[in-house]
Amino acid sequence: MIGPFTESVVEEAALEWFGALGYAVVAGPSIAPGEPAAERTSYEQVLLEGRLREALRRLNPTVPGEALDEAFRKLTRISSPQLVDANHELHYYLVNGVSVEYLRTDGTIGYDPVHVLDFDAPEQNNWLVVNQFTVTEFGHTGRPDIVVFVNGLPPAVLELKGRHDWRSHRYSRCQAHSTLGARARAAPRQVPLPRCHVGDGSHRWLPLRRDLRPGWRGRLRGH
Repeated sequence: MIGPFTESVVEEAALEWFGALGYAVVAGPSIAPGEPAAERTSYEQVLLEGRLREALRRLNPTVPGEALDEAFRKLTRISSPQLVDANHELHYYLVNGVSVEYLRTDGTIGYDPVHVLDFDAPEQNNWLVVNQFTVTEFGHTGRPDIVVFVNGLPPAVLELKGRHDWRSHRYSRCQAHSTLGARARAAPRQVPLPRCHVGDGSHRWLPLRRDLRPGWRGRLRGH
């Protein structure tokens, strides 16, 4: 039987697991605005812009700087105001690249996509996990337990819960799911990318929906 353990134990174990997979592990406060190693200028930023720009240059060596700037603009200024639609748009960019128009050296117009991720050589991507990553939006401040970054973009947010006794695993799962849902409604940029899930030891996975309703809680308990 599994005994009780706290959220901090789960967080430490998760960070060690990511580190063993080859991710760089960084504490959120160390790269916060105003710090010597800051990677953001404001708590409202959810992207690590320096890492994203570096990845675009590295993965697209033949694309001129102006086109890379346009791809960066499209990635960081998604046009749709709705979270789900914005996620779909960004997911398309991640999978297919960002279409930009630019002038080639021979005078012709180029339309090649600017690649955001390297699917053929995953080791060429910049893999990072950050714990306690503070984000502020609409007067609401959130601090997700762990945020996963790939090339400066956060495709996953982990909300962790402890397990105080053997009966609490479903309740902890409901708590984590509800926390992410509330965060998505109050501050959409804190849950910014294509998909977030919450899982537990039963290996059941629950999609985080933008339109999460209280009725979901009852369905979770019924699993």
